[in-house]
Amino acid sequence: MTEYEKYQVKRAKHLLDSLGMSTGNNVTKDIESDLIKICAGRPIYKCVNEISKFALELCQNIDDIEALEISLRACKNLPVAFRPQAIKIAKQIIDKDPNPWSYYQYGLLLLADVQLKEAEKAFKIAYKLEPSSDLICVHLAKTYVKLNMIDKGLDLLYNFKSSPYYGQKYKDYFGNEHVDKSSIAYIDYMISDLENKKSKGYIYRPRKKHQNKIKSDTNQIKDKVNETIPKIDKKKKSDIDTSYISNIVNEELERLKRNGIIEETDID
Repeated sequence: MTEYEKYQVKRAKHLLDSLGMSTGNNVTKDIESDLIKICAGRPIYKCVNEISKFALELCQNIDDIEALEISLRACKNLPVAFRPQAIKIAKQIIDKDPNPWSYYQYGLLLLADVQLKEAEKAFKIAYKLEPSSDLICVHLAKTYVKLNMIDKGLDLLYNFKSSPYYGQKYKDYFGNEHVDKSSIAYIDYMISDLENKKSKGYIYRPRKKHQNKIKSDTNQIKDKVNETIPKIDKKKKSDIDTSYISNIVNEELERLKRNGIIEETDID
């Protein structure tokens, strides 16, 4: 990276770090002006999307692992419309650093996007690289459930339970040894959940985005706004300035888009 690119990446990191602060007292000097411009007097916690988008722009076209990781972090704060970009970035991270956790992050995004076969491949590679991880094991099992392969998911979990990694021991700050009870509870809960699903004949059916449903919701918003117009004589109807109706509808649609409920392509 050039010095300027390093500075851009540093700004992006500090901007994303600011989202975890309860106050602005610890905001670093290099992003004060950025936050003033982005938030325009609003609290930081109300500007998550705007800050994340700006951080994403700062790291754009910087071919470096740190920039990619910050970009991925920014995408995760943004609505579902940014998921394809997040998946692309996660793949770029794997190309630069193919470790179990880069494959795991990639798998999580693919699983959320219901690209189940690709998610399975990513989790299998991650699990092969890090067989001691209950986290990777569980998410691979969850993927099998969504592929309607519950038995395969159960086999995976039972194999983990019979391995040396189940109930691993760790040392605390003082050197005292403890059994990882949270890992035991995590695996046992997943086994119980899958056994329950199997007994009930559970079949996973992916949800589909219904364009008509979204269009219907949009029309309902318009109808609701129109209800606020007082009943008037038809002769006077043409004299009404209905631009405020359009403004209210547009504001509501923008809010839905910001929250990832609908996307640009969902609206005619």
